[in-house]
Amino acid sequence: MKRSGIERWKRFGRSLGHRLGLSILLWSVAACRSIERPEHFRIEPSARWWRTPLTGEVEITAGGAPGSATEIDVEEDLGLERENHLTFSADVHLADHRLTLSYLPLSFDGDAVLSEDIKFRDQLFLKGESVKSQVSLDTLIARYDYPLYGDDRAGARLGASIYWWELEAEIESLTTFTQAERDFSRLLPGAHIEGHQPFGPAILEILGAAALLDEGRRLFELDGQISVPLEELGIPLKGAVGGGYRYLFYGLNEDTNVGDLTVQGPFAELSFWF
Repeated sequence: MKRSGIERWKRFGRSLGHRLGLSILLWSVAACRSIERPEHFRIEPSARWWRTPLTGEVEITAGGAPGSATEIDVEEDLGLERENHLTFSADVHLADHRLTLSYLPLSFDGDAVLSEDIKFRDQLFLKGESVKSQVSLDTLIARYDYPLYGDDRAGARLGASIYWWELEAEIESLTTFTQAERDFSRLLPGAHIEGHQPFGPAILEILGAAALLDEGRRLFELDGQISVPLEELGIPLKGAVGGGYRYLFYGLNEDTNVGDLTVQGPFAELSFWF
């Protein structure tokens, strides 16, 4: 299959993920009013608008060949811009047990005039060339946790996490029309802890997570938000609206590909439960 065909399928997959997530969220608006759920069982889908830049450096070689890559600053060298992302999550509560699945389709585009020579997978792009770049970092997260103490209103939870990410990067010269591209993925096991505390009608939630295989292949996450139940705002639905800040650090070390990338920024969230 040609690369253009692969890209069409991946764009279709991201579009399908967005539509599925929105459909589940909209269905939940009706479900949270009409469905009688068993005691101690709850489903909580949510969607976030997340505005972030992608920062950091990568060095992508051609099969590990010496001299086939230089370190590239994805923001300064490639001009990747701050982007708006729509991410989705769903919590399933069964008594004290909670399973969370999250989908983060992250994609960044940019244009730049190179201020120095760069080499990406043995393709040399010279100083002064105009380049167009795209980097995507799709991420799937699965978590399980259990209360350390407290309840849904105030307390803390501890659990295990699994992160899967796929990095796709493409650089194209608008001067010479040459291009280079690379994609690879990684599965990382980890652990997380979450604390939540009420402040009047609002609830503060803070989550910290770490996943790693070794010193080079690692991921760190910090997430904090304040949310208010919709009923406290006079809206007769079981749900909440809130906002906060999320930080994700990706440590890449795939033998022939290395780098450190960070995605962080403010978000707004809407959730429902039934």
